[in-house]
Amino acid sequence: MRNRCSHHESIVQQHDIASENTYLDFVDNAIHMVTDFIDPAAATWIKKNSQVRTIRAQRP
Repeated sequence: MRNRCSHHESIVQQHDIASENTYLDFVDNAIHMVTDFIDPAAATWIKKNSQVRTIRAQRP
């Protein structure tokens, strides 16, 4: 996910909002889960400072 975003590649493959939200929720949760395995303090920081849900809520 990080690489796709860094290289301005599409992160969404679905064509309907419900499927897109399900997919993005899955990816967001997976990122938090893996981060928590690696460094729980970093996972806490990411959850506290992430703007992903706020930005997604602004989608037209």
